Amino acid sequence: LASVPVKFKSCGKSSDTLNLGSVIFSEYPVVPGTKLTMTANMALQAAITSGAKFDVVAKYGFVPVCSKKNVDMCSFLSSRGLPLTCPIAAGDYSKTMTQVIPRAAPRGTYHIHLQARDQTGAEILCVEASVELAKASSIDEIELVDDEEPTSLFLAETFANAAAVAEKESTDSWTAEASTELATVPVKVTNCGKSADLFSLAQLSVNQLPVIKGEHVTLQANGKLAADVTSGATLNLVAKYGKITVLKKSGIDMCSFLKSAGVSCPVAAGAFSKTLSHSVPSLTPSGTYHFHAQSFDKAGQEIFCYEVAIEIASAKADTLPEFLDSVFENARGVAAEDADLFEMLSE
Repeated sequence: LASVPVKFKSCGKSSDTLNLGSVIFSEYPVVPGTKLTMTANMALQAAITSGAKFDVVAKYGFVPVCSKKNVDMCSFLSSRGLPLTCPIAAGDYSKTMTQVIPRAAPRGTYHIHLQARDQTGAEILCVEASVELAKASSIDEIELVDDEEPTSLFLAETFANAAAVAEKESTDSWTAEASTELATVPVKVTNCGKSADLFSLAQLSVNQLPVIKGEHVTLQANGKLAADVTSGATLNLVAKYGKITVLKKSGIDMCSFLKSAGVSCPVAAGAFSKTLSHSVPSLTPSGTYHFHAQSFDKAGQEIFCYEVAIEIASAKADTLPEFLDSVFENARGVAAEDADLFEMLSE
């Protein structure tokens, strides 16, 4: 049951005919990925009929994440199945609704401004409220170095959202020779392996540095394999954005991974050269990513261990509002299937 009062303030006139007495939430702060029960207690002094409109603006800090004007109130109430339908007669009301809060909604404080007008255009309500969304209960594939650092938590959710959007955007994985662009720009690679490793990387090249999000990246790896790679080989991958671990996977089947890139097991010993291409999701946050890759054969002998830093950039410099806009675009993409409320608070 709703039990936590939410603070709000009136920005309206003394002549407003809809007086909001209280708003009660079932929990506060609100937690993404959970069901929120909301109860509104109000007094309506004049009937609301067809033609009533409302405007809503929501901001995350100073960044607008929603701005909708002249929304038809009766159509909105009808389409959402809310417990009020037009015409709404004058009287006292206490209405309760339950809404799933999208798991992808970034945590933080949202400032909401709502103004409503009746069928004649006269203001009937104006309220402002700040609502805090707390950290989600879990973030798949995310491992934080500092679990108490707010920026880390925020970015972790950003990457979780971006990863989910990227998964929907991309139906294929790395593909062989998918781009005509040549990988001619060498990438600095650090060998973290042993002298007895089975694979020696001579050079790793890409088509351009920094890698541009929203475009294809082409990679070419040249090296030498001292022994066949057969079934049972495994791969461990770690990717970090600063100190935030955005990907950590262990025990990946190497043959399955190679197959997705057009290489079949067993991979024969000898010279190795492979060119691969992949589209970089447009919603990937810009910055430097540090990758650590380590592989073992079925007997447990290390095949290779390499570390590399790759910069991903936008075609133009990201500003803070543009970066935050990409965060909410990620959240909108992830939340599309379960986000009636988030849809209301999005473009």
